[in-house]
Parts: sequence; C-alpha cells; structure tokens
Amino acid sequence: MFQYGPAYTYARHFFPHSWQSWQDLRPKMNTQDLYSPKEIAKISGWPERRIRNLLRSGHLRHVRVGTSYLLPRNAIAEYVERNMIEPLATGEQEKSSS
Repeated sequence: MFQYGPAYTYARHFFPHSWQSWQDLRPKMNTQDLYSPKEIAKISGWPERRIRNLLRSGHLRHVRVGTSYLLPRNAIAEYVERNMIEPLATGEQEKSSS
C-alpha cells in the first residue's frame, strides 16, 4: 500500500504553487470510495464495534486521518477472503477422526 512520506507533506504545505505536480504523482483514488466504520457497518451488517476492533488490531485495510479511520468498500470482503477456512475433503475427515 502506498504511503506518503514527510517530503510529500512538507512540499504540499510549504510549496502550494507546486501542489499540482505533486498531485500528478500520487495514485488515483476517489475519496468517495472511502467509508467511515459506521458506514461500513451499515453496508456489511456487522456491528460497528467489531469493525473498530479489527481496525485497531490491523486486520482491515484502512487509512487513518488524524483520529478518523477510512476504509475501502471491499475491506470486509478482503478480510473474510483472507481468513476463510476451506473444509477438509471427505477422505481427510475420516483419517483425522480415526
């Protein structure tokens, strides 16, 4: 995941006339594609507390802006996919239970 370094922040703040050239270098992402934990809770049907706990533990992809967390819409789907446990094949279940 791309992270902005101190040089980016410094240049944006102290050299606003060159801001356009910095904008051209950053990855293209629409900020409307980012949602608060409360919005993700409504979209996913998961409790907001669970989402915030997963954020704090670093299990969900997010960006932190000050004290706020912003998540991409598919953060929950990515988490579920990464943590999905596939069932054992029928023959393997019989061997493990013996």
